[in-house]
Amino acid sequence: MGFHPKPHFFFEKKKQKTFNFCKYKVFVHFFQKVAGECALAHMRGAEPHGLNLLKTGDYMRSSFFEFHVAVSGLMSAQSGLQTVAHNTANAATRGFSRQVAQVRATTPLQLFNGRGMVGTGSQVFGVIQIRDVFLDKKFWGAQPTLGEFNAKRTQLSINQAVLSELNGTGLSSVFNRFFDTLQDLIGVAGENINRTNLIMSAESMSTFFKDTYETFLKQQRDINGEIAAIVQTINSIGGQIHTLNEKIRIFEVNGDNANDLRDQRALLVDDLSRLVNIEAYERDFGNGDKRFFVKINGQDFVMNNNIRLLEVRERTAQHNAELFDANGNPMYSVGGNVYTQHTSSAVTVPDGQMILTRTHPNGAPEFILVNTVTDRVIGTLTNLPNDLTVNTNLAGSSVTPARSTKPIDVYRNGEDNSGMYDIY
Repeated sequence: MGFHPKPHFFFEKKKQKTFNFCKYKVFVHFFQKVAGECALAHMRGAEPHGLNLLKTGDYMRSSFFEFHVAVSGLMSAQSGLQTVAHNTANAATRGFSRQVAQVRATTPLQLFNGRGMVGTGSQVFGVIQIRDVFLDKKFWGAQPTLGEFNAKRTQLSINQAVLSELNGTGLSSVFNRFFDTLQDLIGVAGENINRTNLIMSAESMSTFFKDTYETFLKQQRDINGEIAAIVQTINSIGGQIHTLNEKIRIFEVNGDNANDLRDQRALLVDDLSRLVNIEAYERDFGNGDKRFFVKINGQDFVMNNNIRLLEVRERTAQHNAELFDANGNPMYSVGGNVYTQHTSSAVTVPDGQMILTRTHPNGAPEFILVNTVTDRVIGTLTNLPNDLTVNTNLAGSSVTPARSTKPIDVYRNGEDNSGMYDIY
């Protein structure tokens, strides 16, 4: 049997292919390791540990150094694309500010001969938002004026609808009809029709005044309720700003930028500036300690991680004008009923006292005697003016000037002052 070299040939060929495949696997594995290390270092904004090998010159003659530079550029471009994608996704988001990735060159390497340096790629060291703080402050300063005139426009529109001057059925029209009928009566005083027309015109004018008065009372009550709701909104916004301050502090303690959280906080300040006159600013105390403050009408509201809430209180001392009857006599409130000061000359009122009167629902007049020093009821009177018999069923009741409604003040929570906003 002769020698046959074919098995040996197949063995050599198979061994050579296996060796080449192993070299390929080692090369790919090493490249993946270097690329992965570069990617992780790039995400951390640090220099890859593998550069220590490059600095020794072990791989300066190979292709891996260029691979590292290329990978760093790709990672920088990828970070830029991610930022662009984030901007695009939030293009319609209210209050969002455009963001930009900041890229810089990594630390270069000095050549072996000491002449010149070799670049090592690039890295993203931060993502910033494109926002002008100066314009924010200008905007926040102008917003209260806009909110003020919007509120005035709303309330004046209601007044305009009540008075109805534009459609010819308002105050001027009522006055004109009354004086026209009065002039007709003066011209022909003996005609009953003229007298009837004058009485009807007077009743119409009286009804108009009464309806207008009641409408304005309701409007004032509605405004007070709206103010209370606005105060709740202000406190809610302040609480959200306070919470975001803490989140931003935690996120930025290592020098990062909480761009999206800052956008949310700025949007809340935008909404707050539409409601009240504010001043918002941030102070940098160094070492990453940044604190955000908000003042309302010059008074502290949010002090970074502290907040002073507002509350609404009904006034104990009224400031708006008193009510008067048709004769100009002041009107007073006693036990929920409105009385007029009695001015009959047939009754002698003792010094330091006054008599108030009103018409009882049963149609009979009702009189009470008041101590003007203590503003307390002494008692009710009967058979005025012949007899000053005093009953004590209302004795001790407080007497206050009658008001159109009960106005309110806005206070800082827990403080007895009205320095924030006086409604009237």
